[in-house]
Amino acid sequence: MPQWGELDFRPEPKELKEDEPFWEGYSSAQLESRGEEHLEKKMGMQDSVEVIEGFRGRKDALWAGVYDGHYFPKEIGRAEAPNKLVLEMLAKEFTKAVDSGENYEEAFKKSFSAVHEKIRQDSAGGSTASTVLIEGNEVWVANVGDSYVFKFNQDHEPECLTADHNVNSNILARREAAARGGYYFEGYIHNVDWRGRSKDVGNEEARWFEEESGLRVPGLMLSRSLGDPNMEGVISSEPEVNRFEIMPSDKWILLGSDGFWELLSINDIHYILKNSRNAAEAQDRLIKSIKNVEGGNPDDVSLTVIKLKK
Repeated sequence: MPQWGELDFRPEPKELKEDEPFWEGYSSAQLESRGEEHLEKKMGMQDSVEVIEGFRGRKDALWAGVYDGHYFPKEIGRAEAPNKLVLEMLAKEFTKAVDSGENYEEAFKKSFSAVHEKIRQDSAGGSTASTVLIEGNEVWVANVGDSYVFKFNQDHEPECLTADHNVNSNILARREAAARGGYYFEGYIHNVDWRGRSKDVGNEEARWFEEESGLRVPGLMLSRSLGDPNMEGVISSEPEVNRFEIMPSDKWILLGSDGFWELLSINDIHYILKNSRNAAEAQDRLIKSIKNVEGGNPDDVSLTVIKLKK
């Protein structure tokens, strides 16, 4: 009997002319939150989006990012919002690191760290960051937080390209923060051990701690983030980095803040992509679908759609 070895039917990467972009087009959009908390506290748009075509002087290079800030206006004062600092610095710091000889993975780590320290020094609160760098048929994805990047193939099947650092949806993220000394209760990681003897803490105990100590109990839903000076030692700014090659079956890349992914199901997105001819049309239909969600969007929504070439 013949002994068959393992067969590999993976398609070969797409081949295009030198310097020809592997994307057909891209489109970005944002919706400000209609949630009660945002409206009452006049929080305004706390997301930023970024697309740089011809990144680092390459015609076939595209940098895209979604940065979701978390802070209250009173915490900022004159300081710049953390998501705006990410927008201002991250791509520049990455370029600086690459130009100094770092490989891409280390360049992402250095650039995220530089932005992290800048926010800690000059701002308040923090920000997620999810970035996509396309160079030729190679794609790099780096992220901290819960702004996700998905890839969809010709059958519009989704593949998540980013790590989930939300302590509610990912128990590994919760364990990661706990291993650094964080304490979890009611959906948040805290960096102060005010639980006493109890591991099960409720709102009454939280209020008691604040009244007795005069300290606000800092909390965050993320195990990784940029900034957040009150969570020093508990959260990490190191991005998780992923690399892949664009295949003939790859059709779309979507970057979005958590406010986008929480409102539309994968089935909704699948249907919209299947019936969209280009990135602008897909983006427009996705945003219209969010506007039609009953009760409106409780969180800011940011989205970038990238249509890959056939």
